[in-house]
Amino acid sequence: MSVQNTAASSSVQPEPVPNAFRRLWDLGYTRLVPIVPPGAPVGEEAHLRKKGLGKIPGFKGENQLWRSFDWTTHETTEQDLYRWHAMGAGVGIRTGHGLVLIDADTLDDGHARIIAEEIHRAFGQLPIRIGNAPKAGYLLRTEEDFRYARIVFGERDDKGRSSSQVEILSGARQFVAHGTHPVTLKPYTWPKRIVPRHELPYASGDQLLAFLARLAEVLPAATKPKQDGGGGAVNQAALRGDWELIQKAVRATPNTSDLFPTYNDYVTYGYAIRAAAGPEHVAEARDLFVEWAMRWDDGIDLEEAMAAADFDTFT
Repeated sequence: MSVQNTAASSSVQPEPVPNAFRRLWDLGYTRLVPIVPPGAPVGEEAHLRKKGLGKIPGFKGENQLWRSFDWTTHETTEQDLYRWHAMGAGVGIRTGHGLVLIDADTLDDGHARIIAEEIHRAFGQLPIRIGNAPKAGYLLRTEEDFRYARIVFGERDDKGRSSSQVEILSGARQFVAHGTHPVTLKPYTWPKRIVPRHELPYASGDQLLAFLARLAEVLPAATKPKQDGGGGAVNQAALRGDWELIQKAVRATPNTSDLFPTYNDYVTYGYAIRAAAGPEHVAEARDLFVEWAMRWDDGIDLEEAMAAADFDTFT
């Protein structure tokens, strides 16, 4: 290679990758979390399930392996924006505190179209996030204390399970706003771009629940809307137990519709596991809850990433 060609090639520098954490922070989305990329290396002690990579929060440790952390209690700082970006993490936005995502979780084009039409009719044009089309997420603002709600719909298999649902993500949940989707291995996109947080359309909690009720009427075999229960603060310390006994008890507990007939029963059991385990066993308790949740064989086909995300709301 000539000296001239060497100089020319060395002068071409790759464009820096834009910091999506910084961009979303500047748009008013300050409750951010790092998302473990699909296929990322994780340590045995990381308490990360490989099926959930690409959707669940975590960070890269000093050994270059990814690990989980209690992201529901972490307050994001501006320093985090650069640290997480340098790791190559995807970007998650925490819901709650007046921010919700309507998650249209269906691969049926016709059903996805019905949901999109009902969303437009009820709330107008919303920012739309696409990962694995026709699944889509729709972002809007609501009341500060709105609680997670959902319906399940569509054809069931011989065990009564359906893979289609519409969730209104709120509370201590998060969604991926930027990164690589674990199924398509392509970037998440925003066909209707994300706008500053204060410019998002607003809907009351009653309007959101009425929207779900309307969907339950027009989607096939839909359940009635279910919403997380309320309740006051719980003395978590009073619920602590011996970790070895907790593991034995949970592993001996069947996960059936006879014992846990409703979503609230599932949630209540998750709260009990986390409270009994205490803060020193949060990561292990998450794995234990997911292990128990995966034994469910009588209803919606629960994903490991979904169960792990649910556990992180049990605070």
